[in-house]
Amino acid sequence: MRPSLTAVALLLLLHAYGTNAADFAAKGVAPPTPVADYDFLGWLGDALGNGPVLERIGGPGTGYVEVTADGNTRLVLSVPEGAGLRLASGPLLPLDTYSIAMIVSLSSTNSYAKLLDTNALTVDSGLYARNNQLRYYTAGQATSTSFPDGVLRQVVVTRAANGTYTGYLDGFQQFSFDDSTAGQGTPISAQRLLHFLRDDDITGNSEESNAVIHRIRLFDSALSAAQVAALEANRGDLVSLFRRGNFESTP
Repeated sequence: MRPSLTAVALLLLLHAYGTNAADFAAKGVAPPTPVADYDFLGWLGDALGNGPVLERIGGPGTGYVEVTADGNTRLVLSVPEGAGLRLASGPLLPLDTYSIAMIVSLSSTNSYAKLLDTNALTVDSGLYARNNQLRYYTAGQATSTSFPDGVLRQVVVTRAANGTYTGYLDGFQQFSFDDSTAGQGTPISAQRLLHFLRDDDITGNSEESNAVIHRIRLFDSALSAAQVAALEANRGDLVSLFRRGNFESTP
């Protein structure tokens, strides 16, 4: 039986673009432009000059370490359990419409470890890693265990004005839910504070993990799935490090 023209075309596309779904989806889509880009190359400021400087909070020990992969070396920020980062975002992001991308590694993703809090640490809701999965407590739960310990992954969350909140891991959607009533606390609260890797005060800041963070990018819109895929296909240096988790860190 001769293959159909559709099948032949698909094979040609796969040959041209490769088999990575995120790369395939990103072809022809320009990576979105952030309003702030924190690259942690020795400082906590926004490389674009738009956003305020991140603030270290919690316990001591947050500092820069060198990460090496395939002969390439760069700085990343090591954040121990009990510490975290705070950003007074001001007017940088709309409260109900935004996207946040983090390239991060957690030493433990088995139990709850908070990644992102948009409610000034006043509620338990937020973005977590748990059971090697990405989830939003309490509404969104990934079905795949694709968030292993000690491996840098790109986490992206998007919130649209209609309340749709979606989580991605390395360009692949992990969950999506409707928070049009804001019952899950996905809008940024009136204090306009973003907390990274710091658990809320409700649970005594106990749901945390040692972490290494490479990059945080902020967007003032809800990225589409194709834009998230483009972001994944253009996430910067040390791509082999990100994809394989093959890295060494030096204090």
